[in-house]
Amino acid sequence: MLISCQNMDFLTHNQKEYIRELERRNELRRSLTLPIGLSILFGGAIYSLMAGFSWSDEPVLAVYAFVTASVPASVFWASAVLFLIKSHIGYEYAYMPTAKELEEYKEKLVDFYKEIAQEDISDQDVRDHLRKEYADNAHHNCLNNNTKAAELHKANVRFVGVLLFLGLMSLISISQPFLEVFYG
Repeated sequence: MLISCQNMDFLTHNQKEYIRELERRNELRRSLTLPIGLSILFGGAIYSLMAGFSWSDEPVLAVYAFVTASVPASVFWASAVLFLIKSHIGYEYAYMPTAKELEEYKEKLVDFYKEIAQEDISDQDVRDHLRKEYADNAHHNCLNNNTKAAELHKANVRFVGVLLFLGLMSLISISQPFLEVFYG
């Protein structure tokens, strides 16, 4: 089924898209709360496990296993923090012109039409300008939001890796005294 362009109000559509992207930006900002809390929690857990681990030479297997688990956990954690930072910093959003800027634009149009000997300026020209501004700004903000969401997703995937290796570190740390008795 074809949609008739004559029946579509592109100004209203573009305005809704613009508002939706600003709301999406706010949702992405709010969604950072849990990952930031997780990064603090996981960073503290990695530090605590590494500080509390007995780094004695016996049993060597436990030390090697702990290092093998703690290095990827630390790398996953550091990369997750990096992606969280990238998902929050460096995005410049586009905003609609102020009411004063729109009035100045309309005055320039009036002056232009007077110069070409037309007395009447159509509000359609201003509507077309607004429609274009909404479309451009919504597109710009959409690209920003897509990038932010992708960076946040990358951070969340890294947190899964942190959680897995953190669990392994915990198991090795808990089992170390038993291994000392067994191998000692």
